[in-house]
Amino acid sequence: MMSAINSNGLLETDFNENPLRDTIFNETVKIINGKIYLNNKHGIGFTLNKKTFKKGKLRRTRYLCHEMQSRRDYLVHALAEVNPILDER
Repeated sequence: MMSAINSNGLLETDFNENPLRDTIFNETVKIINGKIYLNNKHGIGFTLNKKTFKKGKLRRTRYLCHEMQSRRDYLVHALAEVNPILDER
């Protein structure tokens, strides 16, 4: 995902067997024009309309998302184009 969004960064990869990592990261993430589409995993961080969110549970066609600064919950459509939060270390 990092190379599709920011090809100038460095990425360290561990090729050792890791069942926990394989369980957590067994889905691919769709990246289109530098934006990701939400999937069924909880806790993905993203920005939308200059606000930072943490994704929660799916409610039919929208996800219940927690806005980090105001601590309010919002419903975000499952097909919304959002910007992933990248660790810029």
